[in-house]
Amino acid sequence: MIFTARQIQEKCREQQQDLYMIFIDLTKTFDTVHREGLWKVLRKIGCTEKFIRVIRNFHEGMMAQVLYSGDISDPFCISNGTKKGCVLSPLLFSIFFQ
Repeated sequence: MIFTARQIQEKCREQQQDLYMIFIDLTKTFDTVHREGLWKVLRKIGCTEKFIRVIRNFHEGMMAQVLYSGDISDPFCISNGTKKGCVLSPLLFSIFFQ
């Protein structure tokens, strides 16, 4: 990725073109998806209730624990974001923020 960014930068310099770049940490952005809003967006774009229910079932009831200095926290509910490692997460994120 760094190689590609440098190549683009060099080409812009050669052609005296302005270059604007933005870097987004997508691992954190998936956590910002508001689930209730996501279900509404999916309905709005024409997804069936059955399809939405299947996706919703993957996300509801998610629990997590934090490991810090060898100690594990009590489990807590995760109510925002898309599921980590799910192949649908990038697509759901893209749909939500369009």
